[in-house]
Amino acid sequence: PGHGATRWHSDMGLAPFDTNAFLTIWLALTPVPAKGGSALRFARGSHRDYTLQYHQELADSYTQDDLSGRYCIDCHGRMKPGDATFHHGWTLHAADALGRNVKSPRVAWALSYIADGARLLPEDALPSALECEDSVSFAPWITEVRPGGAVEHPMVPVLPVAEP
Repeated sequence: PGHGATRWHSDMGLAPFDTNAFLTIWLALTPVPAKGGSALRFARGSHRDYTLQYHQELADSYTQDDLSGRYCIDCHGRMKPGDATFHHGWTLHAADALGRNVKSPRVAWALSYIADGARLLPEDALPSALECEDSVSFAPWITEVRPGGAVEHPMVPVLPVAEP
């Protein structure tokens, strides 16, 4: 209760990977009520807005409501534990603050996948990734992968390809 809003962001802007092949699954672990439960909102098509990453000051200025003139906003309302959303790593998404009547926090597990052969950002680009709020996710392995090198580490497993 009392959790603030999650501002508009793209997961790739917080990740140390030099790839566009990035997918996030947002898995609800607690119920997300349709009203006041802080459901995710997505800016449809924003993952194709390749200039957005070069305009950080523009991205930093976004509020919870000012993207509707640029994108169609999709809101995923009520979710039960086990329900999930899937989005590309560059897709802008946000969530409103929890409503006052919500009795428990919204809890979810975000799983991100990169394509086999993805590379770590080059050394000059890594500091911003290392300072972001998501760095706890990759801190245990990132120092063991060479900047600009292929991300090959036991903590970043490759999923097997399904046999036809």
